[in-house]
Order: sequence, then C-alpha cells, then structure tokens
Amino acid sequence: MTDKLDVISWDSYPRFHNDYESLTDTFTRSAFDHAVMRSMKKDRPFMLMESAPGLVNWHDYNTLCYLGGFPGSGLNELFGVTIEELDTYYPNGKNYVTFSNKKQETVKDYAEQIRVQDAEILGTYVEDFHAGEAAATRKQTGVGWAYYTDCRLDQVSMTELIKELIFERYIGRSCIKRRMLCL
Repeated sequence: MTDKLDVISWDSYPRFHNDYESLTDTFTRSAFDHAVMRSMKKDRPFMLMESAPGLVNWHDYNTLCYLGGFPGSGLNELFGVTIEELDTYYPNGKNYVTFSNKKQETVKDYAEQIRVQDAEILGTYVEDFHAGEAAATRKQTGVGWAYYTDCRLDQVSMTELIKELIFERYIGRSCIKRRMLCL
C-alpha cells in the first residue's frame, strides 16, 4: 500500500500519566508508533502533523476537561467571582479545602484560581500555589444565596457540603423562625 502513497503523516497523542501503564511503557508505545510511520516510506520524509502529549487533548477518556458551567454571561456577577485560571490535576493528584467550620475536604480533577469580587469566602485551598486562595464562596442575592465551588470536590466531600447547606439554609432557618430546638 505504501507504494501508492505520496506522503506518510500521523498525529501523536500519547496518553502520559494514565492509570494503566508505566511512563516507560507509554514512551515505548509512542516511539514504536513513530518508528512504524517512519518505516513506511524508507529514505523519504514523513510528517508528524500534530502532537499533544499533555493532559488536555482530544482523547474521549480524558476526564480532566469540563466544558461550560463556569461563571460567564452575567453569572460572574451573580456569584461575585471571576475565573482567572483553571488548573487540572493528574488522576492521582489532589488538593484540600479547609472550610470556615474547620472541616477539610478533598479536591480532585481541577481547581480554579478566582478573583473574589463581592462574595464571602467559605473555604480556602490548603496546598500548592493555590494555598490560601478562595475555593468556595457565597454571595447574597435578593432573598437567597449563590454558592460557588471553584474546584471538583470528591463525592463524599460534596455530599457533606450539600447536606450542610441544606441544613443551614432551610432546616436551621425554619427552626429558628419557629423558636424550636432542632438537632
């Protein structure tokens, strides 16, 4: 077949930092693919059209890329924050958030760097260059509150946060209004 082709080209998207093979195996696989393409037209040039060895590339399996949902189109005014930068973590990477109630929760997948405009900071990052920066905020708007977490908390941490918000905003408030003791 190669005698009928004028040009050999390929795109290289090695899956570095995956959970199913060593870094050496990933490099070996990528080098083998490169050698196969180069060997198809001996003594002739070939083209490497594109190479994206980073975490955020086109692979469907990549769960570190989330589209949409970040404050924009007026939502930054609602939440009182502006996104400055998005930092993705390797599959085994993580950070932590300490909330105002002193609970520490686990961050995975991504963490945003935000500029807080007029929101109250509820939690801050613990580690890395994010340490001390806002990770969760709330802003009073009308008769309600707009909450924003600028990271992906693990399932247990997110569930705990939601339970606390429900209790604080609804159960606790209605008990206070009725002057009842609620546990």
